[in-house]
Amino acid sequence: MNTPFTPPLPPAPRRTLFARIRASFLTGLVVIAPVGLTIWLIWTVIGWIDGIVLPMVPLAYHPDRLIQTYFGLDPSAQINVRGIGVIIFLLFTIVVGWLAKGLLGRSLIRIAENMGSNSCLVMRNHGFLTVGKTAGECFMNMYYLIRLCEVALSAKASSLPMDPGAPDLWSLASKQYEAFSPGKYEWPALKRKCDRLDPSYKF
Repeated sequence: MNTPFTPPLPPAPRRTLFARIRASFLTGLVVIAPVGLTIWLIWTVIGWIDGIVLPMVPLAYHPDRLIQTYFGLDPSAQINVRGIGVIIFLLFTIVVGWLAKGLLGRSLIRIAENMGSNSCLVMRNHGFLTVGKTAGECFMNMYYLIRLCEVALSAKASSLPMDPGAPDLWSLASKQYEAFSPGKYEWPALKRKCDRLDPSYKF
């Protein structure tokens, strides 16, 4: 509160031109920096996704090739079209999600539930299913499962009484099989045999 006896306040010092320019620059920087950083981050992520997805697309269907083909441009002209890989990724994710929610997803979930922690599954109408850490392990699990069924059918066809054996014997055989690491030695040997007989399977 001012009274007649209060001395007048000194006038505020006038800001120089440099001070006003500096204040405006800092204010603009505070506004532009977050926006620019966000745009740069989005642009970088789009380019990163394109770099992963587009190599999986046939070269003839790349967006730059399509533009060159339809507009008759020089094939050597460099055309950077970003975002197509993101669109392909989104469409692929939607299709996978739709399939997972549909019949295929329910079937896979049911198979996984029936498989449990086992490595082999005998399905009612679709044969056998085996899983493993490697392709060799899957192959050998399938081989031994088929051999097991052949031996069981042959034994059943003999009409002789069958002794299932003691549970301890089955447990020991299972532990020995798991410790053997199926496919570790047989799979490379089978591949070498295929290389000798007909190496064209690689192509």
